[in-house]
Amino acid sequence: MKPGRAGHTLGKLASAISIAFLLSACAQIGTPPGGPIDKQGPYIIGSEPPDGAVNVTAGHQIILYFSETVVKPRTGQPVFISPHPAHKPDLSWKGSKLVITLAEPFAANRTYVVTVNTTVTDLRNNPMDSNTTIAFATGPSLDTGSVAGLVANNNQPVTGALAALYEGITDPDSVTFDSLVPEYLAATGRDGRFDLRNLPPKQFFLLAFVDKNRDQLFNPATEQFALPDRPVRVDGPLALDDLYLPITRWDTSSISIISASETADRLVRVRFNRSLPTADLARPGAAKLVSLSDTTVVFPSNGIAEWYL
Repeated sequence: MKPGRAGHTLGKLASAISIAFLLSACAQIGTPPGGPIDKQGPYIIGSEPPDGAVNVTAGHQIILYFSETVVKPRTGQPVFISPHPAHKPDLSWKGSKLVITLAEPFAANRTYVVTVNTTVTDLRNNPMDSNTTIAFATGPSLDTGSVAGLVANNNQPVTGALAALYEGITDPDSVTFDSLVPEYLAATGRDGRFDLRNLPPKQFFLLAFVDKNRDQLFNPATEQFALPDRPVRVDGPLALDDLYLPITRWDTSSISIISASETADRLVRVRFNRSLPTADLARPGAAKLVSLSDTTVVFPSNGIAEWYL
């Protein structure tokens, strides 16, 4: 064999061995580079003003810092600010931070609450594990009141329902809710629970509803809702930390009691799911209130029955 031909043959053999080795290496099954798949959702690691800060100077911007890059949700309202601003704030998503710019500066001696819900995700579409709240005050102290509970439908938790607190409502039947913005608002988490924190010591009207059109306004004709079994006075004697709110809907086919309460002047008010003619309630045996004394029954035709004790 000629030397030149032998060298050419050995070179081809070496190349074939190298290719076979590479193919063998590529065919091996192993863990892809970069470690395990990321399944951890983002979470808030800081804010400006800081959570719990007091005597915050006048400003109109809030910055939230996340543990990783976050994605603006395509639908829904990812951030709630309470008390509700008069004008819609601007939300600017910048990598791992969210800049919230209010149209007006912070009010004096006011506690502000910012709630971020679980619609916020990272680049891999991992959501936040739970709703997260930060609070700061422009005065010397934070409001400390709270209202918390569970919104359920047939004993199953309702995710994403809105728990709303309204001020100054004494007669809910005269309120046009679909044009009334609540002062405080929070969404239920995946467990159906809501937690309204840092509330002032006031009387509120609590209403939870499924916001179908995502406008943060309650439309009783089309949206399911729930009411508590007690008045909501933040500094009052009744416990407000574990309320149970069963979802109902405006039903024109059947009559049901939504809630009952007693007013300061000893008036028992019973709310039905729809307006009732006076004659329907005036029939013997149509309604009964068990009391320690005789009752005089008054039946207006607006869906409210009232007993004076």
